[in-house]
Amino acid sequence: MAFDRRGFGDTTYEAEVHSSVDDLAAVMNACGVDRSVLVGNSQGGRIAIDFALANPDRVDALLLLGSAISGAPPQEPIEDSARQLVAAIDRAEGEGDLDEVNRLEAHLWLDGPIRRKAASVVPRARCSWR
Repeated sequence: MAFDRRGFGDTTYEAEVHSSVDDLAAVMNACGVDRSVLVGNSQGGRIAIDFALANPDRVDALLLLGSAISGAPPQEPIEDSARQLVAAIDRAEGEGDLDEVNRLEAHLWLDGPIRRKAASVVPRARCSWR
């Protein structure tokens, strides 16, 4: 079973106060899942950890990949090229240029800010948002 949090995957999002942990509990309840092994990447890992801490009786195991941690101080990029890339993403977001945000985010997450484009990822892993 896959849980798309609000605004991700095929799930739509209306701006409102909500809890992804409560949303996960609601999805599990609706599907009749009492206990689960939770798998989470990045923010999904953060949600899995937070859910497990709030509901230890409902989690058999966690499988986390590059997980964020609630309450951890934000990490500033160490490399100047990474700082420049994050600033470019922020500018594109501010301008509403989602195509540019997607292109830059793909470079950040698929290649890393200091690698040549496509140095580590096969072309079919990329998609065009245009």
